[in-house]
Amino acid sequence: MKRGENITVEVERLAVNGDGLAEDGVRTIRVRGALPGDTALVRIRSVKRTSALADVERLESAGIPRI
Repeated sequence: MKRGENITVEVERLAVNGDGLAEDGVRTIRVRGALPGDTALVRIRSVKRTSALADVERLESAGIPRI
């Protein structure tokens, strides 16, 4: 996983700050603007050893209805 790379993730839960959280087997990925159950194409903003930060590029499917 590299900065600027696009990957598809399924958001599993919410972080305390409201970011969606997904896992890729190695890292926990914080996804700004995503909710649990969402499947989204995300762009990686930063990568650390055990975590990464990403933004939603395109929502593939919504997990819960939005208002």
